[in-house]
Amino acid sequence: MRDLEAMKHFPTAVQYPEAELRGVGETNQYGQVIVKELGKFSYFAFTSSIAYIMAKALDDCDKEGIKEIGLWGIMQASQTEYAYQKPGIQYFIDRAWRRGVKVTCPTESNLFEPQPENF
Repeated sequence: MRDLEAMKHFPTAVQYPEAELRGVGETNQYGQVIVKELGKFSYFAFTSSIAYIMAKALDDCDKEGIKEIGLWGIMQASQTEYAYQKPGIQYFIDRAWRRGVKVTCPTESNLFEPQPENF
């Protein structure tokens, strides 16, 4: 879990390794994010809960020698609904491929399709 306050309600919860995977950033007085500490993945690729899940999954793949992950129930076919999430998800698909981890998902999800030019 990422919410430390909520963790007290779930005795078996484990804290998400955000600093290790994403890194540490802070927002300055102008609203700009300054990355203070790099993580294993790009700080800016964490665009959705799916991206957080994929980062943890890839870290587990590295640690445990897992060679395939599946993505189900993720629809990124719309150019408007949740379109800002797709680049982060695709970043982690790319990271998986570069690690030799096969990624399986339904064709209808459009996760293997490039971003439209007008995005």
